[in-house]
Amino acid sequence: MIINSEKLILNEEDLINFCKKCKKEQKKIVLASGVFDVLHEGHLKFLEEVRGYGDVLIVGINNDNFASKKGPNRPIQSENVRAYLIAGFKCVTCVHIYDCSDRDRPLISIVKPDVYLMSNSSAETKEDRQYKVDIMDKLGGKTIIVDEFSKAHSTSIIDKLMDTHNPVLIKEE
Repeated sequence: MIINSEKLILNEEDLINFCKKCKKEQKKIVLASGVFDVLHEGHLKFLEEVRGYGDVLIVGINNDNFASKKGPNRPIQSENVRAYLIAGFKCVTCVHIYDCSDRDRPLISIVKPDVYLMSNSSAETKEDRQYKVDIMDKLGGKTIIVDEFSKAHSTSIIDKLMDTHNPVLIKEE
């Protein structure tokens, strides 16, 4: 069976309507987010694990502007490609590409999840984490920080590929 992932990638208006429908149906909404630039086993294990905390898993994909701050030549894959790939995972209900630099209207406030999950392997600052916890507290939801599921990270995979396959980079020290 082929999944039409594009129907699972929601714009903000559709996301709001979807969340309202879920709340009306008393479905427990789980929210997770990230860049998901070069997919690896840790991404899938994380999403499979967090899906177990509710009925619906919404995944926020950081937009290209944010992903570009991860390092030179980032993101490797565009926000649309990353969203399409994540939407193809069986455990994911829907995906939304968002601008996480918008502190006045963060994704958590749009979704109003019952549970927000963060990985302890995230590069977020303590301030950013606390900001999200505070929003969840105001919404009456629960924040859970889960342990990393893999030592793999997109950045380390990219660095390894660059070192292995780019003789110019290997010579420059």
